[in-house]
Amino acid sequence: MFNHNSALEINYLTVTQLNYYLKNLIETDNFLQALYLKGEISNFSRSALGHYYFVLKDQQSRINCVMFNNQNSILKFNLENGMKVLASGQISIYEKHGQYQLKVLELKPEGLGELYLAYLQLKEKLAKEGLFDAKYKKKIPFLPLRIGVITSLYGAALYDIITTLKKRNSAVKIIVCEAQVQGEEAPLSIVKAIENLNRYQELDLIIAGRGGGSFEELSAFNDERVARAIFASHIPIISAVGHEIDFTIADLAADLRAPTPTAGAELALPVKEELLKHLNILRERAKLALKNKLDNEKRYLKLIQNKGILKDPYLLVQNLSLDLDNLIKELKFLINKNITEYTNKLSYLLNHLKALSPLNILNRGYALALKLPQEKIIKSIEELKEKDLLKILLKDGKVICEIKELMK
Repeated sequence: MFNHNSALEINYLTVTQLNYYLKNLIETDNFLQALYLKGEISNFSRSALGHYYFVLKDQQSRINCVMFNNQNSILKFNLENGMKVLASGQISIYEKHGQYQLKVLELKPEGLGELYLAYLQLKEKLAKEGLFDAKYKKKIPFLPLRIGVITSLYGAALYDIITTLKKRNSAVKIIVCEAQVQGEEAPLSIVKAIENLNRYQELDLIIAGRGGGSFEELSAFNDERVARAIFASHIPIISAVGHEIDFTIADLAADLRAPTPTAGAELALPVKEELLKHLNILRERAKLALKNKLDNEKRYLKLIQNKGILKDPYLLVQNLSLDLDNLIKELKFLINKNITEYTNKLSYLLNHLKALSPLNILNRGYALALKLPQEKIIKSIEELKEKDLLKILLKDGKVICEIKELMK
């Protein structure tokens, strides 16, 4: 107990010293440096530097957690609030605030495998973006002559695909582009193979795939980069991955999904013999259709041959001659009618013009005075002066005179 009267000298610690002491105490405890916790994530956030901050909680307690970017960068799934996880890490103290926290080194989803959770999250993300929509699927050509194959050179899938394609049509040209189909470098290898084949303009179709394996072994075809490369390809792609029960992100992004590599080759190319058989059937149908068409035309020809005009073509000329006579009569009638109408109209207009003509006034004893040399009609004495020449129009002639005197 503290005694004010004690002569002993007391050594007071600073807060920083205490936090530093506790930090060293905790971080040298073997138990606290190898903790395995399970709980539910809440208050998740990501800093500008890429560090993860969240709370790990159960029904009664909680602990603050940090997962630095060099650790969280290897996670194959995204953290979400409400997710139940298994965490391993170390207890540390953030000296500045005097708060202890769990420094997370590894994180796994509880109940679901890490790869499977990443698969579900990526599937949901790409589906929302429309990468799986049917409207973006490219049509698989009916009879491709040049087919690219993306797979490992050392797997059975390549043999199955080539054997099946050649068996179905020996004339098909196959271009193999090697790619790793398993391991960390496999996704980038598949993406490069897709891009390389897209530069080869003569290809009609691409088959990308591999043989069966575990979910982890097929993870390259559940990679976002591979899905986007398949979606961006201008050449149609058939995804042929694994066995019947295997379903990958690449299958969803591809233009057509095949359950196995062999099935991919079968979907890509029809059997040559079956095509020839089908062509023979079509040829026989065409012959029959042509024969029926000719028979119908022959019957129609016989039918019209019995008509009167074909028996006596001159009847057609006679009928046309009668029609021509009628047309000539109608034309003459219309011409005469129009001439009469226009003649009457012209007479009416001439009489009307005569009634309005100033020359008509001369017949009643009037004269018309025009000033020379312009022959301008005189309307007022103000327009004249002495010695101007005038032309006087009378009903039976004209008089040229000179003005001697003007009187108003």
